[in-house]
Amino acid sequence: MNATTTTQDIRADVTRIGTTMTMGKGPGNKKTWIRSVLRKIIDYKARHQRFVDEAATTLQLALPQDHDIVMRNVLPFLELELPHLFTTS
Repeated sequence: MNATTTTQDIRADVTRIGTTMTMGKGPGNKKTWIRSVLRKIIDYKARHQRFVDEAATTLQLALPQDHDIVMRNVLPFLELELPHLFTTS
């Protein structure tokens, strides 16, 4: 994955994954696939956090007097909360 990954790229990955899973190539292949998916989730989450950090910096510079109000009311909507910690191990 790179910084220019688009929604179309993600959809193509999902389609490819669906195709792979329906081919039934055994449990070893599925474990490899799951690890691959988890790595992508971690990558997407990290990329999302970089965008949130950039947006927060932009808001701080654009609205210095309203900084605290904006940060309390806007950032919670931008944060990506996942219920589990994903690891690739």
